[in-house]
Amino acid sequence: MINFESFNWSEIFGTAVASEGMKRAQARGLRTEVIELSIAKHSDGQLTYVGMNDTLGHDFVTKDGQRWECKCKEGMFNKKVPNTSDIILKNYAGNRIEKLEQKFDYMLLVDTKTMSVAYAPYDAVVKTMKVNDANIVTRIHYNDMEWVCQNILPKKKDDFSKALQKLIEEIV
Repeated sequence: MINFESFNWSEIFGTAVASEGMKRAQARGLRTEVIELSIAKHSDGQLTYVGMNDTLGHDFVTKDGQRWECKCKEGMFNKKVPNTSDIILKNYAGNRIEKLEQKFDYMLLVDTKTMSVAYAPYDAVVKTMKVNDANIVTRIHYNDMEWVCQNILPKKKDDFSKALQKLIEEIV
């Protein structure tokens, strides 16, 4: 199993905070990729990022072949309720599906508001799965999760959105 204590969570959450300027619709996917790349980089070599390959259905693999999906959300963990907020598992824009194909073994849950992390096995993720018209969502009960860290102080980093804007202006 992964040793989450060897991750540099301060660096990872520093990247999340520094990329907040990328929350606009056009850059949201890129922000997700930046955070996931940071998780892999600061995982002490335990996770390899594969999220750029959309056909896999997961974001990381471990050396022993475990498949990990990552979900980052501001306000995922709320102390007033015993479960996460809604997590979108699949968007299907009109091509409704009733069953989710298992493409990951564990889900890493990252809350960029509370700077906290937990994880859950696939069975816990799909336990309360709900099929809607445009997507499949779930809420994971806290009893079904393992907490990794909470209230991490993020490392101070420069604003990624300004660097991205400068790069775009230079290459267009």
